[in-house]
Amino acid sequence: MLKKLFILSILFILSSSILAIHNNKNSNVLVITNSLSPGFSNAKTYLIPYLEHFGLPYSIVDVAKKNDLKSLNIYALIIVAHKQIETKLEKSIKQTILNAVSSGVGLVSFDFHFSLQKEYLPTEYNYTKNLYFSNFNHYITEKHKGQNKLTLFGQMQLPKLSIKNQSILLSADSLHPLIITTQKEKGRIVTWTTLEWMQSFVLGPLGGLDDCLWRSFVWAARKPFALRGLPPIVTMRIDDVAGQGEVLWNETPLYFVRTANKYGFKPFLSLFIYNLRANAIKELRNYLLDEQATASPHAFGRPVRTSQSDFKGDYFTKNESKNFYTNYYYNPNAINYRIREYDEFIYFNWLKQQAWPDSIIDENLQAVDNWYISNDPLPISKYIIPHWYELGVNAIPHLVDKWGIEFIGVIMKPGLNYSGYQPWLQAGPFRNYEEPGASAFAEKLRAQRSVYYADFLTIGSRQLFNCVTEIRDNTGYEWSPDNDVEATIKRGVIQLKRAFNSMALAVLFTHETDFINKIKPKNWDKELKGISKEILDYNPIYMTMDNALRYVRATKTSKFENFTFQTKNSKLIAHFTGETDIPTHFYLFTQKFNTIHSKLIEIPIFKDKISIEVN
Repeated sequence: MLKKLFILSILFILSSSILAIHNNKNSNVLVITNSLSPGFSNAKTYLIPYLEHFGLPYSIVDVAKKNDLKSLNIYALIIVAHKQIETKLEKSIKQTILNAVSSGVGLVSFDFHFSLQKEYLPTEYNYTKNLYFSNFNHYITEKHKGQNKLTLFGQMQLPKLSIKNQSILLSADSLHPLIITTQKEKGRIVTWTTLEWMQSFVLGPLGGLDDCLWRSFVWAARKPFALRGLPPIVTMRIDDVAGQGEVLWNETPLYFVRTANKYGFKPFLSLFIYNLRANAIKELRNYLLDEQATASPHAFGRPVRTSQSDFKGDYFTKNESKNFYTNYYYNPNAINYRIREYDEFIYFNWLKQQAWPDSIIDENLQAVDNWYISNDPLPISKYIIPHWYELGVNAIPHLVDKWGIEFIGVIMKPGLNYSGYQPWLQAGPFRNYEEPGASAFAEKLRAQRSVYYADFLTIGSRQLFNCVTEIRDNTGYEWSPDNDVEATIKRGVIQLKRAFNSMALAVLFTHETDFINKIKPKNWDKELKGISKEILDYNPIYMTMDNALRYVRATKTSKFENFTFQTKNSKLIAHFTGETDIPTHFYLFTQKFNTIHSKLIEIPIFKDKISIEVN
């Protein structure tokens, strides 16, 4: 009797476990790689950084080492991560994956030989620099309505395919597709015929296709589906702030901040501290204390120089040099000039293209301290961007220990000068593995590719979080606003939407001295009004730079581990590990009929781990 009860108990436990597996669907993403394949390295260099950036709860299997794939039905999505995935593998692996897709698991494949039927396979390849979006509505290309053509920086090879009973969303022409979608019984399949577009030589991150990538994951995946991503956070960055509104436009010195606030923007101001008059400092203080802006020292500023010998070098045009310093105030209590021409730098000797000696950097930073003491209260942002991104490593201890700097914005290794030949900083999310291009100016060395850094950077013995967004291919470096209101709005909208679509921090970036000072205040008002109107459909979240950076950093100090969906009570449970110091969110995607809906779910501040339940 006892033996019979024991057997019944075991059977009950097993049946309960089987029922639990059936009723609870693990919605991780399974990434398939093959270390024996020639395409394997491309997955690590290009695709995996995207998966990390989008915050997919994924796991990787190398089928060269583990080819007994089981229980694939528990996954919401399978990603075949590179070409030639079947190299030296048994055919049964492909069938196992396709059987899971037939039952409802989504598939995104970067190996068209794997996901397309044999009769579609190519006999030739062609190169292209132009891609064309299809003219029918689809979730994956939804953000490209009205955009017909996408021009690449470099040529990309596409296979010649004869596609039937499938939808081509993006292609060079009808025979050379890049994105193909199809249905396989209960499952959806997206085929990318190459991942070459992820290379900065061809297009690269924030180049205009990132949204199609994450949307292909969402469209194909079994719903409900979730990923961490980044909400549409928007902020503003203004460099070279000298407070010239009073002199040039009979306005308050920093009127452009007030106008920005009017339309939701909360600018980060990189200050030319010695150019700020008393009225500018008073106005600045009000914005900072009201948390409508943040600010930190960018450089000492633009001094009064009169000799033509002060205008040597390629930086100035003849017309610009003649009036370059007109009407600039320079603090009479400033320390002695450090260089003979151009601006006065704090953190680096721009003229000699090297770090200041320790004795000079100590004097410079003490001079900044004295300026802040004399103008107290004037909070310093936790974020700093050195003029021309030039930063001596010997400045870091003071910035961290005395100013409390936690975030930095640089695009090349600290200690280097900003030139056309310095390699760009190798850091995440997208620049850890690819051959570096130039950090500035040299277009042939990919210096004009979009920049997005969001990664920890160790400088000397201190660790800071480095974050920079610049959509450089749009206007050459920054937003470049001017008195052409319509064109300025268009450029600003492109800058912000490109970042939103890429799930990157959206930053409207410009300079006061070179751009805002030349814009009539009424035009500046129209431009910010127009931009804010054009991005309304993204439901933008306006933040100060400090809070925005805290948010981005929190997505790197914590991880979306996995989520399960309990079919019995329709409850989704998402699990996160790590820690955060600001509330964050994840995206929940559901589908009703053929329409995909998204919702942001808040994740409270946590340490170690947290689980979020959503009904």
